[in-house]
Amino acid sequence: MTQTGTLRLDFTTSDFKQTTKTSWTHVMDSPEPAVYDVTFPKSFSATPSVLLSITGFNDQAQAIISLELNSSSITATSFKIEVTPTFMNSINGITVSWLATDA
Repeated sequence: MTQTGTLRLDFTTSDFKQTTKTSWTHVMDSPEPAVYDVTFPKSFSATPSVLLSITGFNDQAQAIISLELNSSSITATSFKIEVTPTFMNSINGITVSWLATDA
């Protein structure tokens, strides 16, 4: 079975903080990523493989974007998306598409 989905990740919450009225910067003192939970619409019979892709940016036109995107804690029913900036970012969020398959 293969399942897909899209999730808009809002960096105005979680361990991201406001730096100006319209832009947000990750707290770089913390090595912890921002973590978002995803539940599969239908449970797999075994732990699937998960592929992630950034498919959109929700930010201001001239932001510098450098992010690490990972999946973790994958089970037959859910997984986590981890987003870690690798450079100071001034972005409001990203859109992530995912594909999970047990094939």
